[in-house]
Amino acid sequence: MRALLRPEERRPGVAWFVAAFTVVPIGFAFACYAFRATTWTEPYRFVVPATLGLVLPAALGLGSGRGRWMAALRRSWPWAGPALAFGLCLWSPISPPLPLRTGLGGEARGLVSLLRTRVDPAHRLLLEDSAWEDPERDWMENLSAPGHHYFESHLPTLLPELTGLELVTGAYVGPPFIRHQTVRFESRRLDGRAIGAWSSDELRALFDRYAIGEVLVWSDDARAALASRPEVVEPHGGLGGFTLFRVRAPSSRFLLGRGRIETSLDRIELSELVPEEGRVAIRYHYDPRLRAVPEVAIERVVVDGDPIGFIALRDPPPRVRLGFRPEAEPIEPGAWTRTGR
Repeated sequence: MRALLRPEERRPGVAWFVAAFTVVPIGFAFACYAFRATTWTEPYRFVVPATLGLVLPAALGLGSGRGRWMAALRRSWPWAGPALAFGLCLWSPISPPLPLRTGLGGEARGLVSLLRTRVDPAHRLLLEDSAWEDPERDWMENLSAPGHHYFESHLPTLLPELTGLELVTGAYVGPPFIRHQTVRFESRRLDGRAIGAWSSDELRALFDRYAIGEVLVWSDDARAALASRPEVVEPHGGLGGFTLFRVRAPSSRFLLGRGRIETSLDRIELSELVPEEGRVAIRYHYDPRLRAVPEVAIERVVVDGDPIGFIALRDPPPRVRLGFRPEAEPIEPGAWTRTGR
């Protein structure tokens, strides 16, 4: 710190240090906006640590105040002030300040209530998420867009907790490099294709594969595409700009056998199990770290169209608990629990 404050004691490494604080934020911003797989480097996520990091360059500037920095500032003040004002005026229309909210508004509460009352928790909800960068808009339109369609928030990430439903959904459930996020539905595009380009057979296969019983959409394209497939889905209510479609004859969360399923954080409770040819298979992704109580052989079932595969149990007893730590006490008992067959 003394080397930063006293010009006569500076070392060459200080210049590199200050340069790093300039290059690193630019690199993060480039990674966020240039590549889909690195959108997690969004600069907003690093505002606080970046601000703390600026303390050292700021100290350098203050310590040099009696020298060239203050002289340059005195020479440049006639144009620096107007330039800053011009920049703020230019940026404000395309980047309006976001409102700070600590709870759900009336429309958001209405949507949560709709999903609680209309969607059967035995089946999953496929939700059209709202991508910040709409592929059908240019970059300038994306900057001036109002934000995420769910009331300018990431409400879909809270819906499992607020509704008790299992979601199969879009961009903000997890980073795009997570292998288990195999279905992406965001801004009129389902798995990278316009939803209108999906045939009825393709939609039916996707819904059956993941036991999807309801679909929530907000875009006109998605609404029109599903409304034109009455053999696959039917309208099931709506609120404001959101429309809910019910899948006709949805599949069970059991791929093989039958029984009851209750799910919560790190917990899949299976009961009343009736195996089929010695096995029970459920439409949940397999992971080699999963364990069962009591101990049961856990196998991977290969499923067409899914790169991960589903969970199968060999000769299970009537009741089995699955998880990464199935012997531990449940996290927040009674919360975020779904029951179905």
